[in-house]
Amino acid sequence: MVSSFSVGDNLTELSEEIKLKWGSGLKLVDVEYVNGSWVAEFKRGSGGNAYSSSASLDTFTGKIQQRWDQGYRLVDVEYGDGRWFGVFKESLERNAYSSSASLDTFTGQIQQRWNQGYDLVDVEYGDGRWFGVFKESLERNAYSSSASLDTFTGQIQQRWNQGYDLVDVEYGDGRWFGVFGKSLEGNAYSSSENLDTFTEQIQQQKDKGYYLSDLEYGDGVWFGVYETDVHSEYIEARFSDTAYATDALDSFLTDPYIW
Repeated sequence: MVSSFSVGDNLTELSEEIKLKWGSGLKLVDVEYVNGSWVAEFKRGSGGNAYSSSASLDTFTGKIQQRWDQGYRLVDVEYGDGRWFGVFKESLERNAYSSSASLDTFTGQIQQRWNQGYDLVDVEYGDGRWFGVFKESLERNAYSSSASLDTFTGQIQQRWNQGYDLVDVEYGDGRWFGVFGKSLEGNAYSSSENLDTFTEQIQQQKDKGYYLSDLEYGDGVWFGVYETDVHSEYIEARFSDTAYATDALDSFLTDPYIW
């Protein structure tokens, strides 16, 4: 399923773009703040779709509760330009979030959510806080974190050896943080300080049968996560039943208007 992207220099522009896409039957599945622009990804889908945003985390979490009361669950969170932004999907499934200024406290919160029957599906760092989105699940997942990219990639290999795939990467407060899900498919990653090199890596992975499913920029490094064309349940849960479409994202990455 091919993605469609829209770009707004501010949230007012992005909101107008979202309305236009909704009018054409597309659903908002992911929002990123990149180099001063808000970038939204859309896909064909069914069911209700919504978003909420606030400069205050307290207000934002209040809006999450309002969306829950309306029958939506939180699937993606982004922080940029001093604002929290959440994407919601109509669903009867239970949903949860946790947040802390301390990474140690945050990882303790993850354990608590696991004990309650939730898996971590998305992590964001913004305004000095770690924020995690959780989805009800019978399977436990995993995470790893390090201040060193070399150490972090070593941790990825260790998780692969344990039967986990890397599904989400975040950089914040000088640390790389990876979310992992149980999978039998296997996946891949690549990173580079040079954008041209990174876009070449995307094509190289595509030639091997892997497609870009998550993208992060931190500490001067572009980092990509790749899945096979058989989408894992974990990616489906996060991106409304599909992973990123590489052809569309290739164009997105090389568009000078964005970068």
